[in-house]
Amino acid sequence: MESTTILASTAAAAAASVEDLKFGITDYSVFILMLLVSMSIGVYFGFFAKGKNTTEEYLRGSKKMKAIPIAISLVSSQLSGVAIMSIPAENYTYGFNFIFAVLAMIPTVPVLIHIIVPVFYENNVVNCYEYLEMRFNKRTRQLVTLSFVLSQFLMLPVYMFIPSLAFSQVTGVNIHLINTIVSSICVFYTMLGGIKAVVWTDVVQAGVMLLSVVMVGVLGTIRTGGLDTVIDYATQGDRLNFDFRLDPRVRTTFWNTFSSGMLLWTGKIGLDQSCVQRIVSLPSYSHAKNLSANRTK
Repeated sequence: MESTTILASTAAAAAASVEDLKFGITDYSVFILMLLVSMSIGVYFGFFAKGKNTTEEYLRGSKKMKAIPIAISLVSSQLSGVAIMSIPAENYTYGFNFIFAVLAMIPTVPVLIHIIVPVFYENNVVNCYEYLEMRFNKRTRQLVTLSFVLSQFLMLPVYMFIPSLAFSQVTGVNIHLINTIVSSICVFYTMLGGIKAVVWTDVVQAGVMLLSVVMVGVLGTIRTGGLDTVIDYATQGDRLNFDFRLDPRVRTTFWNTFSSGMLLWTGKIGLDQSCVQRIVSLPSYSHAKNLSANRTK
């Protein structure tokens, strides 16, 4: 009888905790407001902003974009819902060694500034695959472009599904309906406003994500009992033990995480079309150089 009572109380507590995770009026308001702001940005740049209705304006913002919004857009493009959900799980499960992948950005910046970015400006290319045709031949450009398109077909569903799954769990809304609505809004503001709408929408979304992450960190630390308690728990769980062994069998060490991080950032920022198109929207190479340097600060 006593065990039955304990099970019932535990189940009730679990149900109550799950109910606390459901979206409220404030949550829905923030979500809807962000979607409306994104749509408004697309409408503004599509119909009201000054600028000629040309391909150059649509793809590169007439090369008059500012460094700060471009920098924020580049950062936010790396912070997908997948990253926000998976990296904390990675650190919790396998320790804090993943931080070396982030720090690998520091030595990557000189590579971008002095080797990769100048190529785009010296050859006045709109996308990174255009250079492949200039350097090699058209077939090489087509092959690499096809690989990029295929990779996007494989990655984008994951980027969409995981945050939509989380949103569905806290709202009860069908996951396919969420994907349809959010994807339609993204297509809407991109189609109307081009690169300018994409960049400024990224700025708004980056602000929301940064505020959310900071609030989660602060509130989580307070509810746990303070920063000392959090560090104590992490130490007891061996999550702050950095691994410097030269052992390829270990999942995450300084060496494999740092080296793979450099390859990741070089390929993603310097050779991925979604990032390259933002970089070449700046007026000159000096602006792009300052942008790359400022991203590590």
